[in-house]
Amino acid sequence: MVLVGLAINLASAYLRSPFDSLLSAISKRWSTRTEVQRKMRAERIAILRASKEEQAFALLEALHIRVRSLLMILIGWIVLAMSTMLKHDVSSGHVAVGILILKYISLGPIIFGMNDWTDVIRRRGEIYDARKPAI
Repeated sequence: MVLVGLAINLASAYLRSPFDSLLSAISKRWSTRTEVQRKMRAERIAILRASKEEQAFALLEALHIRVRSLLMILIGWIVLAMSTMLKHDVSSGHVAVGILILKYISLGPIIFGMNDWTDVIRRRGEIYDARKPAI
């Protein structure tokens, strides 16, 4: 027990500085990425503020993405429900594997639909901020 504790203390002493430098590099990349995203968002809002037509087009595009998102989620749920309702013979492993693969495939449209949905939320926020009076 004592030897394990000693080994853990030695390992942590030698691994602390590489681990700290790795976390520091990740933090710097994250802050750089966040700053770039902030600048891009401010540019998009400035473009939307400049023209009511741009706002209308942005709303139409957000509506298009929302419909696509809902359809993808619906397709994923339908495929998942169909794969759940399929009867399979336990003696046939191929059918069971096929149903399992179908269930995993159904997750793809659901994930893509949720990703589109978050994009719609982001776009709606930009349009809302563009409509607010500039401070």
